[in-house]
Amino acid sequence: MINYFDIGLHKDALEIDMFFKSIKGLDIDYRVYGFEAHPEYAKRISEKHKNNDKVHIYNLAIWETNGILPLYLANKTGLGNSLFKGKNNVDKKQTIDVQCVVFSEWLKSNADLDNINILRFNIEGAELYLIKDLISSGIYKNIDLYLGDNVGKDIRKCKEIASCCNDYKLMLKEHGINIIKFIDWPRSRRAGRIKKLREDIEALIQNR
Repeated sequence: MINYFDIGLHKDALEIDMFFKSIKGLDIDYRVYGFEAHPEYAKRISEKHKNNDKVHIYNLAIWETNGILPLYLANKTGLGNSLFKGKNNVDKKQTIDVQCVVFSEWLKSNADLDNINILRFNIEGAELYLIKDLISSGIYKNIDLYLGDNVGKDIRKCKEIASCCNDYKLMLKEHGINIIKFIDWPRSRRAGRIKKLREDIEALIQNR
């Protein structure tokens, strides 16, 4: 079975649709676990997948600690909301309180990692804490594929952690974590990314 974890779904969770296309026709079961901090977006995505009991959507943000924190809202498109007040595209005066969890703790309580595990994330700087958590807990070894956007791009946009970008890249390298680009934009690259993910999944299935 495949566990597909998608952290930072944004408005439409289009990468979940891409994942479905990548496994179409494969003889393997799956579970999708999606996380979105913004309550309206999470509700919208839950409604979208309400008829698929293999898709589970959680209105949660991933952070270094558990608790309630302000989510700073993006000031133009509604994309790029962040837990970092110093991110370059957020409105510091527009916030909503969100529930944060430590991902490794959530996994231990809610997921069976004795499967193929795919992790995609795009969490506006909080990937620094996500990767630190996965490494310190040892769970990073259970993840077969890491998917995301350009490495360190959003960390550099957050004043609080911008200086950590090189350390983040070094941390990934030292632990053999290779992040494959898997985002819906630009649309012209979508088919190629779906094909690449399918090839990687087929290889994982063959090696199980």
